[in-house]
Amino acid sequence: MDSERYQNSEKTKYLFEEYKRLDRLEKDTKESAGDNPELLALALEDTRRIEEEKQKLLATMESILENASQEDAFPNEIIS
Repeated sequence: MDSERYQNSEKTKYLFEEYKRLDRLEKDTKESAGDNPELLALALEDTRRIEEEKQKLLATMESILENASQEDAFPNEIIS
């Protein structure tokens, strides 16, 4: 992941901060489960959900930057 692109763009900065928050949450969730099998099962479920959210954020940020580059290349044309 090219974190500098997302962090430096005003259009994706907020989404990147949310991505970092989810990343920290994912790590904390894994660590908090410890060796307890029941907690590990819950943590696994949570980390899957968090990973899905992170992937959605990445796709959204990539789309935003792609549209921004099209706007820069063709500022007078309508982008659909």
